[in-house]
Parts: sequence; structure tokens; C-alpha cells
Amino acid sequence: QSLTLSHTLLYFCPFHSSFTSLLCCILFCSSPEETEKFHEYEKVVEEDRARKDRQARVARQAVLELAAAIRLQAWWRGMLVRHKLGPFRPKKSAKKSKKKK
Repeated sequence: QSLTLSHTLLYFCPFHSSFTSLLCCILFCSSPEETEKFHEYEKVVEEDRARKDRQARVARQAVLELAAAIRLQAWWRGMLVRHKLGPFRPKKSAKKSKKKK
């Protein structure tokens, strides 16, 4: 049994009880110790790849959250400026206060 997936020939490995690379069969199925060692290394590589993928997802999420926060702050500051609120209120002029007295 074999199937092709993105330029990699996979076959059903009895050791894994699933599809794995043909490289395992060609190089290491001659001795069980080497096969086991290969599978251990393969697991380490897969775990490392999964860790790197998680880190990349977390980094992308942080960038998206930062961009959203900046957009929200810019919108809020624009609202304050357009409606003349907060620190953007017009200053009371000295002329108006003198005329009232």
C-alpha cells in the first residue's frame, strides 16, 4: 500500500500502524534497532515542528492583536478630536471672561 502526498511517497508502516515516509522502510527496516531509532528521531522532529508552528501562531496572533489595538486607539482619538472632547476641548479665551464682568 502506498500513496503520494506533496512529492513524498508514503507507505503503511507496521511499526507506526499508519502511513509514514518510504525513507524509513528503505534505510532502516533491515534492523529493528535502527528502525526504532529512526522513529524516535522522527518523533523528535515532528514535536519540534509542532512547537515551531505553535510559536509562529502565537507571534502572528500578537501582531494581529497589536494592530487591532492601534486601530481602536486611533479611532478613539479621532472621536475625541472631532467632537472636541477631553484634552481637545477649545480653551476658554480671556476676552470672553473679561466681558462678562
